Amino acid sequence: MNPFNNEYYIAHASFDSSQFHLQPDQKAADRRYRYRKLNTDGPALVFSNAFKERDLQTGNQRKLTDTMSDGASFVVTKEIRDYLSTFDIESLQLYPAEIIDDNESRHNHYWYLNIYNRLDCWDRSTSEYELDEEDEEAEAIVDKFSLNAAILEAIPEEKRLIFKIGGSSSAYIFVHQKIVSHLLDSDYTGIQFFKVSEFTEGDQHNI
Repeated sequence: MNPFNNEYYIAHASFDSSQFHLQPDQKAADRRYRYRKLNTDGPALVFSNAFKERDLQTGNQRKLTDTMSDGASFVVTKEIRDYLSTFDIESLQLYPAEIIDDNESRHNHYWYLNIYNRLDCWDRSTSEYELDEEDEEAEAIVDKFSLNAAILEAIPEEKRLIFKIGGSSSAYIFVHQKIVSHLLDSDYTGIQFFKVSEFTEGDQHNI
């Protein structure tokens, strides 16, 4: 049995109506921050509520949590950032972020997990996936991941405690159980984890 499927978890944002989901401002979007390492002397990435207009119409109120997602990665509090910075994780840049809430108050104690490279380490022989027969360059649509043990064994554990999966249309973030255990034990909010061996696409919406 592949041990890595039990050691790693897929991270997803919480999906309830009170969860704050992030939208970058135009300056952040223009920097294409989701796809590259950022200059360390640049300004903080600024985000606001992606559903602000709809929430104002419906009266829905969302709360800031310890972790929040922009769909590509997460912003985390300084406490989580300080914990993650004790590890030498490959292709992970902890970058300053600022959140503007619906009352226009600014919260600058957040950091963006900028994972600027992807790691293609899922096993095509044991994963469940589909290919677009009409587009050979399209990435696979994976319904159930199984990790490639040979690829991961060749990388020191500390380097791969967190990575963004490559070769898949869903560029999910995979987190080692060491990190997951700490975050869950600390009761940090806004994020949910699914063990790779137990996750099937769609499970993130059923909680």
